[in-house]
Amino acid sequence: MQITEKLIRPIIEASYLTAENASRYRVIIRLFFTQNEKMNYWLTQDDVYYYLKQYKEFHQYTTDQCRSDLDQLSKWGNLSHTQDISKVPTLDEFKNRKFRYQLSEYTVEIERMTLKLENLFIEGGSLEPALLERLRMELSRISEISQADAITIYGWWDSVNTDFKRLNQNYQDYIRELNSARAEELMKTTEFIMFKDKLVDYLQTFIRSLQKNTAAIKVYLSSAKPEEITAIVEKIIKHELSIPRLDLSITRDDIVDMINGKWLSISNWFIGPGGGESSRLFEATNGIIRRITRYAAQISELYHSGANRREEYRKFCELFLNCNNLNEAHMLSSLVFGVERPVHISYDGSWNRETDDISSSVYNEAPFSIKLTPKVREVSRGGKRSGIVSHYAEKAELLSLLRNNADQDRKTLEKLIKGNILDFAGLPVLRPEHRRVLLNWLSKGLSGDDKLIKTEFGRSFRIDRHLEHETCELHCLDGSFIMPHYRIIFERERVNTKSAESGERAV
Repeated sequence: MQITEKLIRPIIEASYLTAENASRYRVIIRLFFTQNEKMNYWLTQDDVYYYLKQYKEFHQYTTDQCRSDLDQLSKWGNLSHTQDISKVPTLDEFKNRKFRYQLSEYTVEIERMTLKLENLFIEGGSLEPALLERLRMELSRISEISQADAITIYGWWDSVNTDFKRLNQNYQDYIRELNSARAEELMKTTEFIMFKDKLVDYLQTFIRSLQKNTAAIKVYLSSAKPEEITAIVEKIIKHELSIPRLDLSITRDDIVDMINGKWLSISNWFIGPGGGESSRLFEATNGIIRRITRYAAQISELYHSGANRREEYRKFCELFLNCNNLNEAHMLSSLVFGVERPVHISYDGSWNRETDDISSSVYNEAPFSIKLTPKVREVSRGGKRSGIVSHYAEKAELLSLLRNNADQDRKTLEKLIKGNILDFAGLPVLRPEHRRVLLNWLSKGLSGDDKLIKTEFGRSFRIDRHLEHETCELHCLDGSFIMPHYRIIFERERVNTKSAESGERAV
């Protein structure tokens, strides 16, 4: 693939399909397209206006709207216009500039695409054996046609490409339709039984034609001489170059690539790797036939099995009605439906049979006992009962240890306080836990707005910020850091013993 300017430019000609007034634009373009097919290429504004006014959807349509719509379509490149000077009786009418409009080539192809989309589910795909037969007949003339003139070869080439294109597109559309979700649902319904034979016969007819004609085409293509193919291609290229074209951007290399690509596609379809696309088509159609047959057999089996089962149920009902008493009905039920709650016992090798005779009945074996356990993942086992173990001594020992540690921390921190002042600049090397306590006091004091804060030991304090513009270095066992020079000022009064004790526990 070659990225060209035509490939990357936006197709603004398709804007009329999705624009705000697409309902008017599409009707106008369809009018131009139908007239174009009749070789009536030029239309005026009056022609468009009076045509649209025939329909009830355009009863409110005005000439100004028509002029605006035609101008917009011309701006997008859907219409090309030229001034109509053929019938101008006055100078004023010449100045008003009435135009004639013609559909552009891009828009013709876009409108053809929309027509195909509108009839997509009506036309559908098909598997026509006639296309294969015509291809076989045309390709059998390779040696003969290579000696003909360029015009004859070009007509032969156009016929081959047309049939090949239709064959390729039609089979892809048809196979895709048969593999769609809608077809899958249809194949599972009882209505499909009546349609199945006709579809299978259609596919088998195509497969027979595919086998017959593909084998012959492979022989023709394989036996064709390279000089014959080269002569045919050169004459086709020569004829293409002789056609006058308004589009001067088309070069000889473009035409050569196009023709060689088409010929390579035809060859690969029949004699490509793995048998070509024809072999894959053969496998796909056979697979569809097998799937159709399988679904039809399942539907038929389901239908007939349901009918037979109804007869069986009717017979069972008659047997139950003929029972003389309830006990006899129970015995019949055990034969028809089996045991209500069966118990399955598996052999674990813990006992041995007295005989290996396969005709021996279980009633001939000696009785023995089997201990049954429920087949559940978690079985509640009876455990030993025991009293509650007292851990009072361990708890008391742990509490005493915590109190001793808290008391030691309190004494260590009180030693750092000199004259009710704790100066961060004069502290010795601290342990990490003591540093955390001091920084916690400092954090509470800084966020307390000069209010008195109590420590966990019960002492009240405030933060002295007069020297915070200076810095000091705090040394700890796990490192040192620089901080503002703060001082903690403690009050002289102390809390009672009970509060102190609760503070020790908090530490």
